[in-house]
Amino acid sequence: MQDLCARPTTTIAVTLECAGNGRRFLEPPAPGQPWGLGAVATAEWSGVLLSDLLDDAGVDSGVIEILVTGADSGFVPELGRAIPFERSLPIADAGSAIVAHSMNGQPLPPDHGAPLRLMVGSSTRFAVTRGLVAVRSNASGQERVGRRQQRCAARQG
Repeated sequence: MQDLCARPTTTIAVTLECAGNGRRFLEPPAPGQPWGLGAVATAEWSGVLLSDLLDDAGVDSGVIEILVTGADSGFVPELGRAIPFERSLPIADAGSAIVAHSMNGQPLPPDHGAPLRLMVGSSTRFAVTRGLVAVRSNASGQERVGRRQQRCAARQG
């Protein structure tokens, strides 16, 4: 962590909206916290560019996406257990993503994903997850998280 914080830092402003924002107004009522319309906020996130870390790690030129695993998880009734949240980030977006260690000039608090959180400044389609646990590269396209999520959504829809 000290090595990461000693690297050059980039700061980006990102507005986040909780997936449950407006849940109070759903009929029939949805499970979970009955948020009104206040679950939106903007913060300044500071950290190291993901693209710099990938370059230093020697990520192959054939990589098409980065798979990010967070500390958050969700219970899947069909499996009878919780699974960690994973997100797929196209490699083209890595240059606008940071591995954030600070929020609004302070160390990242636990409620916002301490000690590290991946934040993407240029993409409104990337659902962030709290607490960065793992970052993997994918060159094959066969196990893309985005494709798995699309298949799950198709089965549910």
